[in-house]
Order: sequence, then C-alpha cells, then structure tokens
Amino acid sequence: MGKLTLCLGLAVALAACSHGPHGHSHNEHGHDHGAAEHDHHAVVIKQHTLYNDHHEAFIEHPPLVADAASDWVVHLTRLSDWQPAKVGLALQFTRNGAAPVKVTAAATEPGIYTAAVRLPNAGPWRLVFQINADGMTGTLSTDVQVYEDAEQAANAPAGGTPLNQPWFSPLAQAVGAVTEKHEEVVFLKQQQWLVPFRTAPLTRGRFRPSLTVFGEIGARAGGVAVMHAPVAGRVMPAASLPAYFGQRVTKGQRLATLVPRFEAAEDPASLSLALQQAELAQGFAQKELKRVSPLVAQGMLSQEDLQRAELAVATTQAERKAAQQRFDQFARFQQSGDSHEDEGIPLIAPIDGVVQASHVVAGGLVNEDEDLWRIVDLARVWLQLAVPEHQIHLARAGQAAWFRIAEDGPVYEVSPAQGARLVAIGGEVSPQTRTVPVVFEIDNRDGSLKLGMHVQAGLVTGPAESGWSVPEQAVIEEMGAYVVYGQVNGETFSRRVVRTGLRDSGRVQVLEGLNGVTRVVTEGAYPLRLAGSETAVPDHGHVH
Repeated sequence: MGKLTLCLGLAVALAACSHGPHGHSHNEHGHDHGAAEHDHHAVVIKQHTLYNDHHEAFIEHPPLVADAASDWVVHLTRLSDWQPAKVGLALQFTRNGAAPVKVTAAATEPGIYTAAVRLPNAGPWRLVFQINADGMTGTLSTDVQVYEDAEQAANAPAGGTPLNQPWFSPLAQAVGAVTEKHEEVVFLKQQQWLVPFRTAPLTRGRFRPSLTVFGEIGARAGGVAVMHAPVAGRVMPAASLPAYFGQRVTKGQRLATLVPRFEAAEDPASLSLALQQAELAQGFAQKELKRVSPLVAQGMLSQEDLQRAELAVATTQAERKAAQQRFDQFARFQQSGDSHEDEGIPLIAPIDGVVQASHVVAGGLVNEDEDLWRIVDLARVWLQLAVPEHQIHLARAGQAAWFRIAEDGPVYEVSPAQGARLVAIGGEVSPQTRTVPVVFEIDNRDGSLKLGMHVQAGLVTGPAESGWSVPEQAVIEEMGAYVVYGQVNGETFSRRVVRTGLRDSGRVQVLEGLNGVTRVVTEGAYPLRLAGSETAVPDHGHVH
C-alpha cells in the first residue's frame, strides 16, 4: 500500500512537471535559456556529474565559446540524506598561461544554482567547484572545453564528463567499457529530493550461500529471574522506592526488604495487649520457678518439676521479647523515611539485568509466593532459528548466520568474530511447525534486541564467493526479470536487466547485466521505475 501511494503521488508530480519530451524545463529552476535553446536540434547541452565524499554535483551548460557568456545550472545534492544542499558555491576556472576566472553561483532555490560563465581563451580549462557548507570546505573538479567560435561549438559532440569515482577508479576497467543500448529513464533532481532516493558506487563483495529461515530473539538460559515473596508481609523499599520497571540492577543488589506479616491484628491496641500478656506470662513463670526451686532442694518435688519451671521461664521470656519486637516494629513503620533494612528479610537480585516487570509498591502487602519482580539479562540473548526438518542436516557446529528485524533494517552478523556462539541444535521436531530449533547466543550489550522479536535470518551453509554487490532494495522484479538501475548522469538512469546469484546479509550478487556501470540506484528504484513508464528520453538525455 505504501509503494502504491508513493507511485500515485509521483505520477501526479510527473504530470505536473511535464513541459517537454521528458518532462523537464529549466524555467522551473529559475532561469530561461530562451526559445531557441529549447529546440532539441538547436543546441547541444554538456552535462557533468561529479562526486566527492559529501556532495554530488550535476552540471548542465551549453558548449563554451571563447569570450562569450554562457548560462550554467548546478544541482547540488547532499549525500548524507540525498537532499538539496544549501551551501556557498563558487566556480574557479584555470588554464596554463591564462589568469584564473572565478564565478560565484547564485542559489535560485534549494540545491539549484545558476552562474554566468565567460572564459577568455579557447582550449581546455580546469574547473574546480569550491563548496562551503556548515563551516566545512570541499571541492569537486572536472575539465571543460572552450571553442573558438559559435560554429565550432554548434558542432561539438553531446555529453560531458562521465560519472567520476575518484575513490574507486579501477572499477570502470574491472567491469569493462562495453557500451550497449539500454533503456534510459530521466528522474529529475526535484523528483529525487521528494522521495527516499540514493545512489552508491557499484562494489565487490563476498557472498555466502545461506538458508533463509525465520527465528525469534529469546532470553538465554539463566538470563531470566522471577522473584517471589518468601512469606507474606509488607514490602519496604531499600532506598526511596522498590526496584521499578526499566531499572538496571546488579547481582547481589538489595531491591527491598520484606517484613513478615504479624500473627496478631496489625494495630497498636492488639500489639500492646499481646505484649502485656507476654509480660504477665513471664512474671507468672518466674514466680513459679521461685516456688519450685526450694521444694526440689528439700526433696519434696522432683528434678523434672524444676526443669519444667525453668523451661516455662525461658519460653515466656522469648514470647515477651517477640511481642516487644512486633510492637516496636509497628511503631517504627509508622514513621516515614525509615529504610527498615535491618527489620525484615532482604530481597536480593539474583542476576544482573533490567527489571522488566514490577508488582510491588512501597509499604504494600504481599502474599506468600506472590510475584514481585521479573529481571532479564539483555547483555546476551538467544537467537532461536526454526530450521525445516528436511534441511536440518545443513546445521553444524561452528556455523555462522545473519538476521534482521525489518526487511529494510540493519543486518546483524552472527559469528564468533562478533562474539556469538552456537548453543545447540535441537533434537526434536516441533509437531506444529515441523522445524528444529538451532540456537545461537549473541551479544546485545547495546540493548537493541528485545525479547520476543521475530527475525528473518540466513543460516550460512557453505564457503563464500566474490562478486558484484548491490543492496536488495536496488533490485526490483519486473514480469519475472530482475532489474537494476545504473546511473548515467545526475538525472538519467539506465535500466539494466540483470542475472542475480547469492543473497547475503541484505545484499545481492549480480552475475550479469552491469557492464560499464559504476553507480547504481540503491534506494528509490520503484519511483524511478514509475518515472520510466511515464517519460521518454531524448537522444542526448536532456532537453533545455
């Protein structure tokens, strides 16, 4: 539904922008080349697409004639988010034997700049873009040709500087300079800036054959602790509050104190009565002992009578002491700010972790065996993969895997190099799913993985092989064929039908179809596909 909405919106935008054979007019850019220049056969437009680490510059200008003014248009894109760059932009032209020419470009709208360029001498010139953005400076450079007169310029060949890849210069030679006829699609900068869009250099990568399975993030063995009340009582905080949801705790940390519930009713009168009864019982036992002792000495009573009297004294003393403690405890509990750490049973965290559930409040009553807290150790978790029973033979010790939560989300590597280990290969087939669990323990110290998350994973089944690599989102399916869009220049893209190979960690191996391509569309292929269905590309790729 999201892609359909995007495509419908883009179709409207294409229709609204259409002013020529491919739907582009630089009147929209804030300048006008004149009616003659919009005649497809009247003028040849030079185009240059340049990159550095931070910006893409797409430049268009007519052929340069010595000592004649020409209008230039520069589309400047910020690579970090593929949005129009708002920068200070200057063009400096240099040539041996000639004074440098510096021209300041004016922004007509965000990301689009115009400049009037006049170079005094015919011949090759070196152009350097000087970019000043966010307190940082950068440059882009290319060569331009200045012609002797207008007639020579009119016969100038079309085109301009091809895509530059200064950090990946061997690439063009590696893929071969094969020139083939491919369908080309125009996708204007204003359209690129309105939708999620991005291009990137074509790169080499290593691909591992893998079995696609589904799985779930779970707690490791010993990584979950549920704390229960050992007896009925009142929960008193160890600090200002008992351990709360989301709190990180350490093994051995005191979370609260449980004061056992009193046998008598918990009110001052009842406790005072119990204390008085205990004191009376103790006094009576002591009097009885005084009476019995001389009688035993005279032989009138036995030693057993003396022992029973002494036991009664000891028992009543203990009962009085306990009653006194209960009375004193209750009195102290009525006073705020008392931690009561020495008054009851300490509740100690059994593991390091995060409190995922808390069922207690300060001063609240709990019953025996009632749940108090659930603590989970998220530093290391289990990745539990469900492998179909007929493919479980592919699981083995020392195996690697990868997984991701969302289809376009980050890919997590699962291997010993990332601190992972294979815990176990299950020995029983689930009767419901007909799968066998394969469990890895993985590092999760940043807490990004949550228990219960469902994942799409790949269980690596063989050695890696190298090949051309593009992100999965760069490959779209059209009528049973796989298509990748290569970049011709800043606004023109070549539709390539490719043959794919292995898929690994969110990337696709391309075996055939990208000859001569140095950059590919890595995000936004579907809007580009729609643009291709709505527009046609002129012979030179752009109309002015």
